[in-house]
Amino acid sequence: MSGFDKEKFSDTLYDLLQESNTPAELENILDAFKLVNETYEKLSKESADGKIKGVVYSVRELDTKEMKAITAFAEKKLNQDVVLENKIDPSLISGFKIVCDDKVIDASLKNRVDEMKADLLK
Repeated sequence: MSGFDKEKFSDTLYDLLQESNTPAELENILDAFKLVNETYEKLSKESADGKIKGVVYSVRELDTKEMKAITAFAEKKLNQDVVLENKIDPSLISGFKIVCDDKVIDASLKNRVDEMKADLLK
């Protein structure tokens, strides 16, 4: 899973544990660590098949045909197999935005308007 440095996270956890002053703080830190670790393990297993997991944001829920077309588009752009989940974001106005790991494909009207605004302000 890219973007996650397990060693750095472990070092940070160790520092937090050393600084904790009460058993309650220690318990909260350990609970948070367990949650992060479980999530990391789950995501690692899910992406072990070589597919990138991501989210496609759209103004409305996409139907199966649209999801297949957008998934094919993302796979072509990213040159890798992709599994997408659809989430609603009305601020996009129209179009869609795909987020996979640290990669973003923004084909929304909001993005186009923001780009035009930036160009005009130059």
